[in-house]
Amino acid sequence: MNSKDWTEDDVTLMKQLSALGLELSITGGIVPEDIHLFKEIKNAKAFIAGRALVGEKGKQTAEAIRAEIGKYWG
Repeated sequence: MNSKDWTEDDVTLMKQLSALGLELSITGGIVPEDIHLFKEIKNAKAFIAGRALVGEKGKQTAEAIRAEIGKYWG
């Protein structure tokens, strides 16, 4: 899965929920290239990346996700 799975409507809804003060866990096909989509959501509590971490590139993907998160919430 990749960022084509996240629509502008999805991100807008997440921003609206964040504006209500809710802490958000963002899940569903998260890959490093998706993290920037959520940079305006300051209440992002967690990113859940299951399938993206499976396989021989799992550790590399986890490190890339962590680096992307650090850019916006570090």
